[in-house]
Amino acid sequence: MSINSDVKNIWNTNAIFWDSKMGEGNDFHKLLIEPAQLNLLEIRKDDKVLDVACGNGQFSRKLNLLGANVIAIDFSDKFIEIARKKSDKNINYRVIDVTKKTI
Repeated sequence: MSINSDVKNIWNTNAIFWDSKMGEGNDFHKLLIEPAQLNLLEIRKDDKVLDVACGNGQFSRKLNLLGANVIAIDFSDKFIEIARKKSDKNINYRVIDVTKKTI
């Protein structure tokens, strides 16, 4: 098995646990990370955003609510499955390994 396969299996195994702890953002994310990200991004309606390593899609959904057109990618099939279930169809979720040179 390759390192990438091992890492993917680890994230797929832990996705449900991670989602149960993160939900729509834990205190660390909501109080520290999200405000700084939103301040830096200055999202406006119809901005195009690529959310790399989107996990359960929590931040992708926030960006979409602010009017952004979001493509959200993650290496974990399970995370993308969870994100799709929690989101409307406006967010384009894809399983992509960003460590590869070609898709």
